[in-house]
Amino acid sequence: MNNKYKKRWALLILCPPLIFLVVALIVMSLWNCILPEIIGVKTINYWQAMGILILSKILLEVFTENLVRE
Repeated sequence: MNNKYKKRWALLILCPPLIFLVVALIVMSLWNCILPEIIGVKTINYWQAMGILILSKILLEVFTENLVRE
């Protein structure tokens, strides 16, 4: 395997987790900037934002799977 393919594999392995970490940071930032002022909820930390992302993914998969079956 030459160097060109090693770089592609490294990118393929590293990109999805990095994208997930950045999206969790965006969710945390948006939550902390918008929701406490609008509805008075507490601010969240990074790990809570990651949990919200995982929970929403699970719930959306279940509901969209049920809609497709009907």
